[in-house]
Amino acid sequence: MTNSEHHFRILLVDDSPVVRRVLTDVISGDPQLEVVGTASNGRIALERIEQLKPNLVVLDIEMPEMDGLAALVELRKKHRRLPVIMFSTLTHRGAMATLDALTLGADDYVPKERNTLGLAAAIDDLRRDLLPKIHALCARDVPIEHKAKPVTTPPLSVLPKLPERKIEIMAIGVSTGGPDALCKVIPAIPRDLPVPVVLVQHMPPVFTKLLAERLTMKSVIPVKEASGGEPLEPGTIWLAPGGKHLKVISRGTGMLLQTDMEDRSLSKMKPAASFGGCPARWYAPGLPTWCCRFRRLPTRRSNG
Repeated sequence: MTNSEHHFRILLVDDSPVVRRVLTDVISGDPQLEVVGTASNGRIALERIEQLKPNLVVLDIEMPEMDGLAALVELRKKHRRLPVIMFSTLTHRGAMATLDALTLGADDYVPKERNTLGLAAAIDDLRRDLLPKIHALCARDVPIEHKAKPVTTPPLSVLPKLPERKIEIMAIGVSTGGPDALCKVIPAIPRDLPVPVVLVQHMPPVFTKLLAERLTMKSVIPVKEASGGEPLEPGTIWLAPGGKHLKVISRGTGMLLQTDMEDRSLSKMKPAASFGGCPARWYAPGLPTWCCRFRRLPTRRSNG
């Protein structure tokens, strides 16, 4: 059986009957996915997990009796690898709780709010956001022999030779599992790092501001959400703001940060970052292009 033939069992946990209905319709529309059960709070969800053996759980945060965070803690005691996607609000409180959940072992999250007009458009947007994450996380534990064989390309015998020039910037891009990974990586960056750091984590606006604040508490170098126009110098880690692309541009002898919502040459997912002179395959091997793109930008030089 190939990965495309697998049927994954999904448990939905939310205290709203309407939300459970919408999620059921979205997920059941995929022939590879089956909603095997629902629960209205964390306590019932823990019981359902033991009864139904789902491949993945979609978990709300704010629920009566036992909320999503408490349920996640209990779930991880017995099921360390069961994929969990948090279904959270975009409020300040919801963002903080989502970051807590990612630290406690949630694998990913999907925002409840959809900034589109009309119910049908909002459901389509949710489908595009949620279903790929479900497939990616469920496929993680499919035995290799059952996975579809990838299309093979001739291996490169020689890696492309990088130009021998001084490294001027460190660029970090992360996607699924990013906040938890960053809490381990960022504290390891030394105070005397001689180059500036730019960081991309695909998140909504409220989330990136809170993530910067949390990382600053763990780091010897301050982490700040970029707003655009800041000079790029050692001693600060700049986080791409939610909902915008982040670029690094040359200005005279230095570099400046620039934010952009409308650059169609970049990924539709925001934030995404472009850094003049560094192809993605060199600086971000294996990183999904929707999360972060580093590419050469044309520059204008003055003769004066």
